[in-house]
Amino acid sequence: MPENGSVQFGSFIGYKQSILNLTTDLNKLKEYSQYLKLDRNVELIDDVLEKVANDSFDIAIVGEFKRGKSTLINSLLGKDILPTDILPCSATLNRVTYSITPSVKIEYKDGRVEEIDIDRLPDYVTKLTDESAKVSESIREATVYYPINFCRNNVDIIDTPGLNDDQNMTDVTLSILPQVDAAILVIMAQSPFSDFERDFLENKLLVSDLGRVLFVVTGIDRCDEDDAERVLQLIESRIHKYILAKAQKTLGADSEEFAVYKRKLGKPKVFGVSAKQALKAKVKGDNELLERSRFPQFERELERFLTEDRGAVFLQIPVNRILSAAEEIYKSIEISESALNMKKEEFQKKMQDATKELNALRERKKAEMKKIDEAAQKAYVHTLPMTENLWQEMKEAASAIIENFQLTVDDIDKSRLESTQQKLTEEVTRELKLKGQLLAETIQMSIEKELNAESIRLMSFSED
Repeated sequence: MPENGSVQFGSFIGYKQSILNLTTDLNKLKEYSQYLKLDRNVELIDDVLEKVANDSFDIAIVGEFKRGKSTLINSLLGKDILPTDILPCSATLNRVTYSITPSVKIEYKDGRVEEIDIDRLPDYVTKLTDESAKVSESIREATVYYPINFCRNNVDIIDTPGLNDDQNMTDVTLSILPQVDAAILVIMAQSPFSDFERDFLENKLLVSDLGRVLFVVTGIDRCDEDDAERVLQLIESRIHKYILAKAQKTLGADSEEFAVYKRKLGKPKVFGVSAKQALKAKVKGDNELLERSRFPQFERELERFLTEDRGAVFLQIPVNRILSAAEEIYKSIEISESALNMKKEEFQKKMQDATKELNALRERKKAEMKKIDEAAQKAYVHTLPMTENLWQEMKEAASAIIENFQLTVDDIDKSRLESTQQKLTEEVTRELKLKGQLLAETIQMSIEKELNAESIRLMSFSED
């Protein structure tokens, strides 16, 4: 392990070796702690060992229907495994996980589990026929076991139903997002960034940070070289603009938080690929076609992401525990050694002084807890007017939509009246949802600001 406590690795093998090295170090420190009767140290080390043992990482492939999500995953697999078709077909969550032996496990909503041959997967997870659509409605998830290198080390790739085709399928995808660690948003080069994709990016996918999202533009082979680069630059620019616009709306254009956010905002990772070319090239062993597909560049970034980015964050947990445990053990040994060299009277005096210092810290803790309660009350008072004004703002927003709604003579015709009412209702509902979500995010940022202030204030107490 490096002396500065940092973790360095550049491949799956390196990542796994780092896990083994850190686990070995933690177990050694646990033995030392048990010998020195440092029970709290042993407890904290056990917590970290359990977390490391249960290591897992989920990546969701998301996007509108027929953007080529399943084809993208098949290209990563190097074989036509997941069903694809000219019609929207994925009706369930398809989880790809590592196994030497290819197989499929079907988990039904009623708790039943069934194992099937991998070539029968389309009969269970598509809605291409009435029969398969009926079966897919009863399935919670299909797990595809396959020897794919990207899924080593407890990484799962999740093929989600297409968005903006069927509400139930959209709901399935949205329900999985809070549970995944990262996402790949698939966009079509020929129709980059529809209004739905923009809304999905701003209000669903970017609830967490941009560093967890990769953007893949499929069908890039249908553009000539100049057009391809122009499309990718356009998409990258739009993503960056949308993210800044949302942050500005949430944090406030002149706020210090927005200034910090702009400085920290990284460059969106956008890759133009031809998944169909890549899959064909892998099946035929055509390296020249594979390079033309631009797929290797995306695969290299995905592997780097699954090792360096994912690992750097995850492995910092055992690294920090190793440093803390080692320091605790060192202090314990140092105290024991010093105690052996002290006269009894000197040791007693030092123990009394230490006890007084600890008691003073306990009193300070009470005072700090009181300040935390005061900060909580301050945050509550600050956010209360936001919630009290909510209904008036929503009422005004609804009124504005209704007043500005363009009606024609045809719209109020009896035959179209129901359609007109539905359209007006949808516009009002959409505006009210946006208002409510914006308020929630604004309140959240206000509370986080108070929390950050408290964390900074408590740093000196933590050091003491």
